Amino acid sequence: MIEAFQRLRSPEQVQGNLMVWIASGGLLVNLAACGVLAGGRSDDLNMRGVWLHVLADAAGQRRSDPRGRARLDARLALGGMR
Repeated sequence: MIEAFQRLRSPEQVQGNLMVWIASGGLLVNLAACGVLAGGRSDDLNMRGVWLHVLADAAGQRRSDPRGRARLDARLALGGMR
């Protein structure tokens, strides 16, 4: 708790370039996973669920709003992206 209050009083500088590179790497990993999982998505309901989850992760990296993410997850789960 004490450390949290100290950080609130004097926050550290955000390293924007590092953050962008790490986020870009995460997006590439999610897109690669979507490509790998795309082949089995029509054969098995579990594979489709995993594929939709990873796809929602990749799409959700554009939006940090949790409500937007929940709407996207619901739309994908209901078959909005076939």
